[in-house]
Amino acid sequence: MLAILKWLTGGVIENVTDKLANAYEAKLKAETDSEKLQADITISQLEARQRYVHSLLSQLSSMYGRLSYMTPYCNWV
Repeated sequence: MLAILKWLTGGVIENVTDKLANAYEAKLKAETDSEKLQADITISQLEARQRYVHSLLSQLSSMYGRLSYMTPYCNWV
């Protein structure tokens, strides 16, 4: 379970942020308008992916919080 959480929080977020940094760098180095447009599209897609991953991690943490809150009650009953 801990390995899955590390993968979810570390691997995915680091992967997206690295790609996002590379996309911003490519936008700065772009010489033509088409290259800048392609970099903008890539940046917007990566930002959307980052928001999606963040929402999934938020849902996972709230689910885990509810589960840990209910466990003592379920054990008592």
